[in-house]
Amino acid sequence: MFQDILTTDRQITLWIYHYFPRFFLFDLISQLINTTLVPIIIWTIILVIFHYRKKRYFIILPLFNLLIAGGIANYILKNLLLRIRPCMQDIVLNFPCPTDFSFPSSHAATSFAAATAISLLDPKRRTLYYSIALIVSLSRIYLGVHYILDVMGGIILGVTISMLLLKLTYYKISHNTK
Repeated sequence: MFQDILTTDRQITLWIYHYFPRFFLFDLISQLINTTLVPIIIWTIILVIFHYRKKRYFIILPLFNLLIAGGIANYILKNLLLRIRPCMQDIVLNFPCPTDFSFPSSHAATSFAAATAISLLDPKRRTLYYSIALIVSLSRIYLGVHYILDVMGGIILGVTISMLLLKLTYYKISHNTK
């Protein structure tokens, strides 16, 4: 049964990868947002632009969540699950295939951890934050370096980690400030 799920995941991802229209602008944007530190830089800029006047924890908590989710995805889960990347480089050239494992997508995990944390603290811009996280996540499939389940796993991990960490830290912050 598990093998059937992986086979279906591969087939759907290959179909999307090969039949999604390719545009130079998409290629350029996807390659730019998928370098290692760019997602962290994007979320830091968003936090500074929208929240520089708020309390320090408002900026520190989302970045902390992002780093924890990325660490768990990259250093624990990928090395336990050992899923090989699709690395379909026949269409998008000039983007090197990462050499680590595929599941879960750490870009999806970090982006959704940041989006969830910032959205809980700033709900009026929730759509913007989740849209950015979704673009970063889907660009991994577009570049051919992740399967759909890798991205879905990263999204679930990022949201879960962020909710748990915010529940713990926000509870302590709100009770210490009263």
